Amino acid sequence: MESKSIALLNNATKMLAEVQSIGQLPSALADGVVTNRRKSMSLRTSEIECAVVRYFNPRVNLIVPNVSWGFNLHECDLLIITRHGYAYEVEIKISKSDLYRDKYKAHKHRSERIKRLYFAIPETLLPYISEIPERAGIIVVNEHRQCRRFREAQAQTKYKISEHEKFMLARLGTLRFWSLKGM
Repeated sequence: MESKSIALLNNATKMLAEVQSIGQLPSALADGVVTNRRKSMSLRTSEIECAVVRYFNPRVNLIVPNVSWGFNLHECDLLIITRHGYAYEVEIKISKSDLYRDKYKAHKHRSERIKRLYFAIPETLLPYISEIPERAGIIVVNEHRQCRRFREAQAQTKYKISEHEKFMLARLGTLRFWSLKGM
């Protein structure tokens, strides 16, 4: 049994070496094989989301994804409460059409509780930043999932999130966590 496992591992290693050397799957293996290689270097929403979370540092700030209920606010891809008590919204866009559609949202990303609005985009969307409101900051994520602040967001309010609101948001974040665990 052990020798069979070693033989399978050796075959898999040889096939992987062949795939890497030619840059694609051999035609005999092309059907039904799943690889980690993506056709393009475009970033997925989850990759941008994780990069932005690292950028804003969850050890310092309260960061909750997909806030759409329970906080009496429009849907936010990421809602960040800074250690000073200010709320930042991050809207994640991965395509040109996604960016164009955003300007038709009824709420226009305006709230008396959101101090700053940022759009997080892959580098490939830089030519289309004219579609992003002037008041919004721009965070650009490169193919290595590193962020840089391309444009600072304008402050929209001086409202500070109350302790009760922080608790509500933290509760929403833990509900998301436990739902992923299957509860």
